[in-house]
Amino acid sequence: MAAKNRHRVTAVMIVAKVPGAQGGEAYFRRGRFLPDSVTNDEVKRLKGLGLIETVKVEDQPDQAAAAAAQAAAGTPAQQTPPAS
Repeated sequence: MAAKNRHRVTAVMIVAKVPGAQGGEAYFRRGRFLPDSVTNDEVKRLKGLGLIETVKVEDQPDQAAAAAAQAAAGTPAQQTPPAS
């Protein structure tokens, strides 16, 4: 699978402008990844302040695709217990 550039928070906590978020902003703690909906201008601003870094992350197949592939191979898929 292809690697994708993602933006990870390096500061203890940041506030980023996130389109669609309540109030237009969201808080992120160190180690969290910014959502893809964050604009390039906001990423540039946060990088300029040294609050985030760009990392390459391997794409992960979604659970439905993984379950379908396992079913086709004859391997039972792992089920997640219901939330209580």
